[in-house]
Amino acid sequence: MEGNSKTANPRPSWRPSSTSTPDPHARASAYAVVLGGLDAFVFTAGIGEHSVPVRAALCAKLAGLGVKLDEQANKSNGPRVSAPDGRVSVWVIPTNEELMIAQHTLALIRP
Repeated sequence: MEGNSKTANPRPSWRPSSTSTPDPHARASAYAVVLGGLDAFVFTAGIGEHSVPVRAALCAKLAGLGVKLDEQANKSNGPRVSAPDGRVSVWVIPTNEELMIAQHTLALIRP
Protein backbone atom coordinates (compact mmCIF):
# COMPACT_ATOMS: atom_id res chain seq x y z
CA MET A 1 0.00 0.00 0.00
CA GLU A 2 1.13 3.50 -0.74
CA GLY A 3 0.72 6.58 1.38
CA ASN A 4 0.20 6.86 5.11
CA SER A 5 -2.23 4.70 7.07
CA LYS A 6 -4.92 7.40 7.03
CA THR A 7 -5.06 7.66 3.22
CA ALA A 8 -4.04 4.17 2.11
CA ASN A 9 -6.68 1.84 0.69
CA PRO A 10 -6.90 -1.12 3.14
CA ARG A 11 -8.43 -3.42 0.46
CA PRO A 12 -5.83 -5.27 -1.64
CA SER A 13 -6.18 -4.48 -5.35
CA TRP A 14 -6.87 -8.14 -6.23
CA ARG A 15 -9.85 -8.37 -3.88
CA PRO A 16 -13.25 -7.57 -5.43
CA SER A 17 -15.23 -4.72 -3.98
CA SER A 18 -18.35 -5.52 -2.01
CA THR A 19 -20.47 -4.02 -4.78
CA SER A 20 -19.05 -6.31 -7.48
CA THR A 21 -19.64 -9.54 -5.57
CA PRO A 22 -23.15 -9.97 -4.18
CA ASP A 23 -23.55 -11.64 -0.83
CA PRO A 24 -24.75 -15.27 -0.87
CA HIS A 25 -28.30 -14.18 0.04
CA ALA A 26 -28.49 -11.82 -2.95
CA ARG A 27 -27.05 -14.43 -5.29
CA ALA A 28 -29.42 -17.18 -4.06
CA SER A 29 -32.39 -14.81 -4.26
CA ALA A 30 -31.46 -13.85 -7.83
CA TYR A 31 -31.28 -17.51 -8.87
CA ALA A 32 -34.64 -18.16 -7.22
CA VAL A 33 -36.21 -15.33 -9.22
CA VAL A 34 -34.75 -16.63 -12.50
CA LEU A 35 -35.89 -20.18 -11.69
CA GLY A 36 -39.35 -19.11 -10.60
CA GLY A 37 -38.85 -20.23 -6.99
CA LEU A 38 -36.93 -22.92 -5.13
CA ASP A 39 -37.62 -26.62 -4.72
CA ALA A 40 -34.37 -27.34 -2.88
CA PHE A 41 -31.27 -25.57 -1.64
CA VAL A 42 -27.99 -27.46 -1.22
CA PHE A 43 -24.96 -26.50 0.86
CA THR A 44 -21.67 -28.06 -0.26
CA ALA A 45 -17.91 -27.73 0.18
CA GLY A 46 -16.02 -26.65 3.27
CA ILE A 47 -18.14 -23.81 4.59
CA GLY A 48 -21.46 -25.21 3.42
CA GLU A 49 -20.72 -28.61 4.91
CA HIS A 50 -19.23 -27.47 8.21
CA SER A 51 -20.53 -24.03 9.19
CA VAL A 52 -23.70 -24.23 11.24
CA PRO A 53 -23.92 -20.42 11.69
CA VAL A 54 -23.43 -19.68 7.98
CA ARG A 55 -26.22 -22.10 7.03
CA ALA A 56 -28.50 -20.65 9.74
CA ALA A 57 -27.86 -17.06 8.65
CA LEU A 58 -28.43 -17.73 4.97
CA CYS A 59 -31.56 -19.79 5.58
CA ALA A 60 -32.97 -17.04 7.81
CA LYS A 61 -32.50 -14.55 4.97
CA LEU A 62 -34.18 -16.96 2.53
CA ALA A 63 -37.25 -17.53 4.73
CA GLY A 64 -39.35 -15.39 2.41
CA LEU A 65 -38.71 -17.95 -0.33
CA GLY A 66 -40.03 -20.81 1.82
CA VAL A 67 -36.77 -21.90 3.45
CA LYS A 68 -37.26 -23.07 7.03
CA LEU A 69 -34.31 -24.54 8.92
CA ASP A 70 -34.48 -27.38 11.45
CA GLU A 71 -31.98 -26.09 14.02
CA GLN A 72 -31.20 -29.53 15.47
CA ALA A 73 -30.64 -31.08 12.03
CA ASN A 74 -28.44 -28.10 11.14
CA LYS A 75 -26.32 -28.64 14.26
CA SER A 76 -25.95 -32.30 13.25
CA ASN A 77 -24.84 -31.30 9.72
CA GLY A 78 -27.81 -32.98 8.06
CA PRO A 79 -27.94 -34.39 5.48
CA ARG A 80 -31.40 -32.79 5.41
CA VAL A 81 -31.45 -29.60 7.45
CA SER A 82 -34.83 -28.15 6.50
CA ALA A 83 -37.83 -28.29 8.79
CA PRO A 84 -40.48 -30.84 7.78
CA ASP A 85 -43.02 -28.05 7.25
CA GLY A 86 -40.72 -25.92 5.09
CA ARG A 87 -41.68 -25.39 1.44
CA VAL A 88 -38.04 -25.76 0.31
CA SER A 89 -35.96 -28.82 1.20
CA VAL A 90 -32.47 -27.83 2.36
CA TRP A 91 -29.57 -30.26 2.25
CA VAL A 92 -25.92 -30.56 3.26
CA ILE A 93 -24.13 -32.67 0.66
CA PRO A 94 -20.44 -33.52 1.18
CA THR A 95 -18.17 -32.87 -1.78
CA ASN A 96 -14.59 -33.67 -2.67
CA GLU A 97 -13.47 -30.85 -4.95
CA GLU A 98 -9.91 -32.14 -5.27
CA LEU A 99 -11.13 -35.53 -6.54
CA MET A 100 -13.48 -33.90 -9.04
CA ILE A 101 -10.70 -31.64 -10.35
CA ALA A 102 -8.38 -34.65 -10.70
CA GLN A 103 -11.02 -36.70 -12.51
CA HIS A 104 -11.87 -33.90 -14.94
CA THR A 105 -8.17 -33.20 -15.58
CA LEU A 106 -7.50 -36.87 -16.24
CA ALA A 107 -10.43 -37.03 -18.66
CA LEU A 108 -8.97 -34.07 -20.59
CA ILE A 109 -5.42 -35.40 -20.89
CA ARG A 110 -6.24 -39.04 -21.69
CA PRO A 111 -6.17 -39.78 -25.44
